[in-house]
Amino acid sequence: MYGKIKVGKFTLRIWWYIFLAQQIGLIILMIGTFSSNIWVQTNSNFYANKNNYTFSESQLNLQYTGVFNGKDFKGSINSCHEGCEFSYISEASDWCSIYNDFDDEHKDEDYEKYNQAKSLCLMFYSLYAGSSSFFVFEILSIIAIIFWLSSMMCILRKLNCFWLTYCCSVCGCFCHYIGILLWFGFTKSGFKDKCNDFPKNGTIPHVCAKEGPGLAVAVMIVFPIVTIFYIIIACIAYPKRNNLEYRQIHPSVINVSQIDISQQIGYTQNYQPDPLIIPPPIQYGNPIPQGPLVSDINSNYNKPINQADPVGYSSTAYSSQVHPPVYNMNDQPKPNTNNSQQFINPPSAYPPSAYPPSTYPPNEYLPSAYPPSPNSNVDPGSGSLNNAKN
Repeated sequence: MYGKIKVGKFTLRIWWYIFLAQQIGLIILMIGTFSSNIWVQTNSNFYANKNNYTFSESQLNLQYTGVFNGKDFKGSINSCHEGCEFSYISEASDWCSIYNDFDDEHKDEDYEKYNQAKSLCLMFYSLYAGSSSFFVFEILSIIAIIFWLSSMMCILRKLNCFWLTYCCSVCGCFCHYIGILLWFGFTKSGFKDKCNDFPKNGTIPHVCAKEGPGLAVAVMIVFPIVTIFYIIIACIAYPKRNNLEYRQIHPSVINVSQIDISQQIGYTQNYQPDPLIIPPPIQYGNPIPQGPLVSDINSNYNKPINQADPVGYSSTAYSSQVHPPVYNMNDQPKPNTNNSQQFINPPSAYPPSAYPPSTYPPNEYLPSAYPPSPNSNVDPGSGSLNNAKN
């Protein structure tokens, strides 16, 4: 129902399809940030082997494996791609353990290695913390976009979900912003940082952000534009939904002209209803032949016998048209053999075989409901033509 709302040159359904394409594009960009193999990179000449930093007995028993090559180091969102061998959490665990196991004697003796181990511990731990926070908030952002998309489809299904779309779009945008800002905050990385130097004072090394953060920043630019554009269109369409609902519920009040209602309900002067016409009753699917009207009887009361009779009854049988014909419902009327009076058969349009059986004898007829004519020789109380007076 809401899909028919007109916003600008397009209906709300067309706008929804446009936003649907944009939402799918955002989800594809977000998935691309996860799948990127290069998030960070360094170009320093620093090289460190974990076994060269083991001085205490506890470190010698652990037998650390792996190296860090600052010249070739490239990492994805959660693990090393080149320059190291394991995930960030594993590398952070090893280098932080090496740093914490430095005793006072070896720390003072080889203070440079102590600071190098501390820098590598902080770098890998910050990469792990930044990737974890970004992963959590980016997943929440994708879920918010899916709910946003679903609520838009609910609007096309005649459900009022405008406020849900506002919340989902804004929450998705904020979650993405929080995730990528936390990543930059933890890793201390940038796109123009000098990644050629490795610190010697135990601070976090500078890493350069590459393709993964670049896609995330692109989403940061596109996401708020799509959200603001959607909110503007939805705010224009939201007030129009009431008018559309009223037209759907009361379609008869749209584009009507004022007329005199008294003419519709019959409140007029000298009102006369139309004559009531009752068709003949139907017996077993066939109408019963209709007798003459009262007006015909009154006008033909003194009709001469030899004048032409209407079809359906005979003046020779009743001497006038006072008596309406009574048909046998089962068989056709038979001529009276006791006298010369004859009875005309009913019209051929109503076959006699279609009528139910009669409760009267074939030659017996019901008493007439009308008074006999002056010229008739039929006894009105006899109910039979056999008792006619000759």
